[in-house]
Amino acid sequence: MKMASPPLFTLNCVAAVLHFVLFVACLGALSENFEAPLYDIATVHYKERSGLAELGVEQSGTLNFFACLILFFLLTCAAHIFYAATSGTTYKSFIRQTWNPVRWLEYSFTASLMMMVLAITAGVRSLSVLVLLAVATFCQMGCGFMIESAMRVHKPQEMTGRLAVLVPLLLGWVLWIATWSILLVAFEQNMEDADDLNAPKDVRSVRNWRPIAEATVYSEVVLFAAFGLVSMYDVATWFQGRRTEETFQNAELGYLVLSCVSKVLLGGLALGNTQGAEYYITNTRPTAQHLT
Repeated sequence: MKMASPPLFTLNCVAAVLHFVLFVACLGALSENFEAPLYDIATVHYKERSGLAELGVEQSGTLNFFACLILFFLLTCAAHIFYAATSGTTYKSFIRQTWNPVRWLEYSFTASLMMMVLAITAGVRSLSVLVLLAVATFCQMGCGFMIESAMRVHKPQEMTGRLAVLVPLLLGWVLWIATWSILLVAFEQNMEDADDLNAPKDVRSVRNWRPIAEATVYSEVVLFAAFGLVSMYDVATWFQGRRTEETFQNAELGYLVLSCVSKVLLGGLALGNTQGAEYYITNTRPTAQHLT
């Protein structure tokens, strides 16, 4: 059987190699020194007369920054190896059927891990918020799968088909706005605190990591939005009645390039300043108001 288009095969091979290299590099950087302390709100003082509680934070666990990077580089590498190895069979069949369920399965885990890494980079230290962001991102990928599945079996003239496509598309963007709003608010608050000369030393240390954090977070905002735009392109071709193997292949190329760029960018920026990352990740401690 003829394999998937040469650009797809070549890109998958290149992506597999790049992610394997980053996987090995992150293994070398893996250290207990990159354990990010996680906190949640706790009552530290209770006033009996007024019935008011004074809130503070208590450590609820740790999360290794590079362990998350290692896992999502490994999963991504495995996915690209699968695509390259099955270019003439399974992957080619996916392209012909104009859907790729394996992509959404991989994204469900890798994008969720990536969001957690980005949240830590942005200064989020609440375990509850990290879990919320990961779950919301997982659901976004589920929306993408539902959209592709609906376009595969429905025609745009059918009302049920339109609803099956537009509802998860709208829900996916709502989830995207919600997750990035939470992350960016936390990030800007941390940057604002870092500019306060009266802030504790561990908060001011954010400034040492600020250029890397800003480059990472804002670049990823654009790249994550671009994934949604590729999905909208795919939906537009379906509504216009011209969604074919060729147009789906264009969308697949878009997903491939964006996935590779976003993950390599995040890994490269993290590995490029491990000393600054180590100090920032292990010393940033939020106040109670940042967790509410």
